[in-house]
Amino acid sequence: MNIRSYIERLRDRNELLEVVGEVDARLEVTALTDLASKHSGPGLLFAQLRGSRFPVATNLFGSDSRMAQALGYESLASFGTELRSALLAEEGDTSERRLQRLLQGPHAEGQSIARSVHGVDLDLLPDIRFWPAEQRSFLTLAVVISRAPKSSAQNYGLYRVGIVDNNRLTLNLLPGSGAGQHLELWRAAAKPMPVAIMLGADPALIFAAAAPLPHGCNEVDFCAYLTRSSIRSSRCQSVPLSCPDSVQLVIEGWVDAGTTMNEGPFGCYTGDYGGSNDTPLVRVSSLSLVEEPLIPLTVAGPLPMEDCWIARANLEIIRARLAIDLPEISSIEMPLTAAFHGLYFVRSREISARVDMLAQRLRGLDYLRRIKLLILLHDNAPPVSELNWRELLRETPEPQIWRAPSADLSTLLNDHPHKLQSDHQLQTRLLQRLRIDYTEITAQQG
Repeated sequence: MNIRSYIERLRDRNELLEVVGEVDARLEVTALTDLASKHSGPGLLFAQLRGSRFPVATNLFGSDSRMAQALGYESLASFGTELRSALLAEEGDTSERRLQRLLQGPHAEGQSIARSVHGVDLDLLPDIRFWPAEQRSFLTLAVVISRAPKSSAQNYGLYRVGIVDNNRLTLNLLPGSGAGQHLELWRAAAKPMPVAIMLGADPALIFAAAAPLPHGCNEVDFCAYLTRSSIRSSRCQSVPLSCPDSVQLVIEGWVDAGTTMNEGPFGCYTGDYGGSNDTPLVRVSSLSLVEEPLIPLTVAGPLPMEDCWIARANLEIIRARLAIDLPEISSIEMPLTAAFHGLYFVRSREISARVDMLAQRLRGLDYLRRIKLLILLHDNAPPVSELNWRELLRETPEPQIWRAPSADLSTLLNDHPHKLQSDHQLQTRLLQRLRIDYTEITAQQG
């Protein structure tokens, strides 16, 4: 299912609000999207966006229902239940081996959309500013294709991309990420790394690019498993990579590992500005797009935001894999408002379980190595919810808590105000100007 088909499905299910009237790409998109994200609102489609030649969509995955639909399910719980059952039915002593076997099945033929080659001109892209201090526009749902120098196996990762000028981009690669590891290999070979940056990829592929998959599992194969259809791909125009045919817009280019640029501040989930680090530069060599591309973006900021639901879907994969790799864990929870902080609540079937030993074993798994705070709950502790998790954290005795040196309890417990605050007056003015009723954007429909 390509991104436009997915949006049509949301429209049919009354889970999409089409914003009629012009909206400024600088701050006004964030004002409306933040309001929808914080109040279980619908996906938003901006058809007239000042600072963009193309329509932009936000909050497309910002609920359990919408995230599940992107994966072909009615709920994330049903996705997790089916994946766990499928893994348990496979053979293998680890979840990695079972997942590899699961993804080998045949699939139906996928969709294809015609793209035309355009001259290298990044001024075509949306000129977005999510938060006031940001110094450049960012693309926040960009799926980046890369590979190692001596391999044809491609990696698909979800990375933040910054627009520098009409032919250069910054590429924020997390340490240890697939593309980050590839770049080190290209650097050692003293050659630039080819990349293809996809905007408007299939929703399931966007998720797969961020999913906790082992190195032996390919994101395209996982996407095919979710959608029950293979992905048709074609060779890129200017780099030695292949790109899915169903993508709205593709930017091809070369990364010189020795050339970096400061990314500048970027509003992130902590409620503060991140970024301002040196990132590799991409020199764009080709740009191709469908006739009227639609660009999906996610707005980062104080949680909960849309990308929490991607993390929530990831939790279902973690649960399914833990059932194979560490079956003594009876439950694992991650509150939405703590997503990306590395916080997990667990319960163990072993009566004498120690939290430090559990943390060591969990961090030894590829999909939980970034745990920063682990809370071991006893069976008589209440269920974890968005309303009580901070209270549970405060009340849990120290012997049941493991924390990494980098754990940020102050931010987690909201002991200091966020620097990124929604402009409520701007939100009110926008609703009035665009004639949007408050309940249309703050109450989930469907």
